[in-house]
Order: sequence, then structure tokens, then C-alpha cells
Amino acid sequence: MEVNKKKSGFSFNIVDALIVLMVLIIAAAGVFVYIKISSNKIITETQTIECTFTIDNMRSEFKNLVREGDKVYNVNNQVFGVVTGVSYTNAVSNVVASDASDVNSGQVKKYIYPDSDYCKAVLTVKCDNADFSSGKCTVGGTYVGVGENISLRTKNFVSSARCSGFTVAKDPSSDTAVE
Repeated sequence: MEVNKKKSGFSFNIVDALIVLMVLIIAAAGVFVYIKISSNKIITETQTIECTFTIDNMRSEFKNLVREGDKVYNVNNQVFGVVTGVSYTNAVSNVVASDASDVNSGQVKKYIYPDSDYCKAVLTVKCDNADFSSGKCTVGGTYVGVGENISLRTKNFVSSARCSGFTVAKDPSSDTAVE
């Protein structure tokens, strides 16, 4: 009795080798293109921004401790920028008090009055090393966002200030702001 032997399984020939080789070449090209595109996004240049910081209710005796040209440092003792403008106005305080004539109504009214012991300082700081690569604005590793509080230090003054805005400096080679 003769047993019929069938070839079972897979045989590897030259056509299969060419197909595998083409798949590997296409995959390598895809990886190369992905790395090339990704590396372009990682390399970013820093930009110059001008930040406006507000210090509410600063004691008036500290009024002249911040001047134009002062270097500003962040919490990490890195140069954050240079003060390019300082302005001071009288602070305005909100006081909640009940009106004596409306004691029985339960209404509370706000009274606004100027306070000569305190002032409001607005600092303009030019920062040359703003980085937008993470999708946020950071200067020397410190996040800068509108409405965010940040600790700033100059030679003679330390305070927490609120960022009330910033603008990206224009690129000198064009008429449009850098985005």
C-alpha cells in the first residue's frame, strides 16, 4: 500500500523574499519620514515677549523700589526679563458695610474708596527667552499665562504679581507678529 504524501505547510521562495524586502523598505521609509517631521517640531527658537504684570495693593513705601532697567528674576533665580515700564496709581479697596438706614432690609452695599497707604503697580517686562514649544508660554521654565500669579524679584523688591497680558514681539524681518 502506497501512502500519498502531500506537501503541507509553507514553502519560502524568491517571490516571497522580494515581498518581505519591499514591506521592510516601505516601513523604513515611513519611520524615516516620521522622524524627520517630528524633529522639525521639537527644534524651536525662543521668542521675545513683552509681559504686563499687575501688583494690586502694594504698600506705598515700596513704590519706587522697582525702576526701568531692573533685571527681573523668577523663583529659580534665573533672569526672567528686564523692566521696560513702571506705572503707579492709587489702590482702590472694596469695603462691605451695611447701610444704617437699611438695617432691617438685610442688603449689603459695596463702598469704593481710594487708599493712600497702598498703590497699584503695573510693570512691563521684556523677556527674550519665551518658549512656546509645549503649547504654553514659558520663560526660563516659568509658566506665563494671563491671569496667573507669578513670583518676581528685582534687586530691591520681591512680590507676587498677576500677569495681565503679554504680546509677542514682531519679527524684525517682517511686518507681522511672530505666531
